[in-house]
Amino acid sequence: MIFAGVKCRADTKTLQEICSSAYNTEVIFNVPRATTVSYKVKSGDTLLALSHRFYTTAAQIRKLNRIKGDIIVTGRSLKIPTFKTEPVKMSLGKLVTDTQSYSDPESIDSRALGLIRFVEECRNVPYKWGGESFYGIDCSGLVALFYRRYFNIQLPHSSMEQSRLGEEVRDLTMGDLLFFAIKRKVKIDHVGIYVGNGKFIHAASREKKVAISSLEDSYYRAKFITAQRIFLPPNPVYNVIEN
Repeated sequence: MIFAGVKCRADTKTLQEICSSAYNTEVIFNVPRATTVSYKVKSGDTLLALSHRFYTTAAQIRKLNRIKGDIIVTGRSLKIPTFKTEPVKMSLGKLVTDTQSYSDPESIDSRALGLIRFVEECRNVPYKWGGESFYGIDCSGLVALFYRRYFNIQLPHSSMEQSRLGEEVRDLTMGDLLFFAIKRKVKIDHVGIYVGNGKFIHAASREKKVAISSLEDSYYRAKFITAQRIFLPPNPVYNVIEN
């Protein structure tokens, strides 16, 4: 039995043997792909409303359409950056053997490397609904910023849509996404990133900032729904993208 947050050690030979036997085992992941759609502005539309509708940000819409300010003209056609998911088959053995190290299970992908720095960067950033920057951020914006900043991967700005990506997991490792139903009669409306030792980082409206909370907290334990792991492609580019 493997417990969440507990590090296990294994030598290279053992893991290589495991990977070899797993090479013929294919798994399917829902991978987000960036795309652009054309949208004709209707009366009452705003950049913020469009950004939530298409799971992007107002800043990205402005940049793509060379818009200054927040005013958009009714009838104008805008290019809207968004995403679509595609099922991708990958050999389980290849997924493991193409990564960096065999010495520690948490190094099977490079999410942990970026997460250590990310926690220090964004802790105590103020909560802002719809935000996706260090000036103010919400829960799904925090997740989207992490994957965009460190891996150049565009995730939807929606906790519900993020919950449909990757693969459901039970044994947690650093970087896994944790989903909650905070409000009544809502399937999923909150997300955090697991940082190990039973804790997760998230933009918490009740604390009005980015905070680290515990899964053992009765409030979050009662509202926890599922955990998803978004696997990075083999040999992911580990970089920092400036805002």
